Amino acid sequence: MGRGRRFGKKLGEVLLECLFETEGLFPYALLIIFLGFGVYLVAGMTYHLIFDSNAVDVASRLDLLSIDQDKWTLRS
Repeated sequence: MGRGRRFGKKLGEVLLECLFETEGLFPYALLIIFLGFGVYLVAGMTYHLIFDSNAVDVASRLDLLSIDQDKWTLRS
């Protein structure tokens, strides 16, 4: 195990221990974790949509996000 992983594991253990000792901060910590994960997902999606080197792929991905009514409703 590398030095960085050991450091991260120890840091995580210390942060969790501090969090469980202060019970009033636990809901706020969960909120921050969920918001951080949401920001991570949006940033990753934005990065792949904008900075992908394959322009055709980006156009097809953006087309999937289209809100054109004809695309989503069945017409006979």
